Amino acid sequence: MLTHFLIAFALAFFGYLPFGTVNMVVLNTAITRALRPAVFMALGAALVEIFYTYLAITLNQWVGRELVNNIYIDVTALIILLVVGLYFWFSSPQQKKKPQSPQRSWGFFSTGLAFGIINPQSLPFITLGLLYTISQGWVFLSEFSNCLGLMLGVSVGRFLSLLLYAQAGQWLSSQLARFTQWTNKITGGILLSLGGYQAFRVLAEVW
Repeated sequence: MLTHFLIAFALAFFGYLPFGTVNMVVLNTAITRALRPAVFMALGAALVEIFYTYLAITLNQWVGRELVNNIYIDVTALIILLVVGLYFWFSSPQQKKKPQSPQRSWGFFSTGLAFGIINPQSLPFITLGLLYTISQGWVFLSEFSNCLGLMLGVSVGRFLSLLLYAQAGQWLSSQLARFTQWTNKITGGILLSLGGYQAFRVLAEVW
């Protein structure tokens, strides 16, 4: 179990480090809000990985083949990216960071869950990574403890990769407090660019 946990942890941690939708939202939340809500958001997104890893284990190759080019998943991701990108683009900087109430913190946790669920790259990435490790003889799914180790490893690796973005956002907030509006513009621009790419994919699939 420990070996499977470490393999899944390394795969998720380094695989999720590049910029992505959830990473950028966590980074921006840490900059414009505070570290605590960003951590709650990261936790919510990381917990979704347990479910996705379970799907990747049980459905195996079929999951990756059906969802990588699924038009409904692509359209949903396009809508979310455009809406969130426009929100960050037009949002105003916070004048003062107020302590987050427990209810508000759990609201960020729910937001993290939502972004984790609609993340179009997550499930195919886990599935392909799992298939590769199986083909290399590094992972065996014959025992439940191994599967549990994979699910926990992916979730923990994902959480720590997002935590790095949250910490980076907190550091940037302390260094660039006067430029919060620009961070919103940059985040919104990146998300809108991703939305444009997603629109291209949708049109390519339709035509």
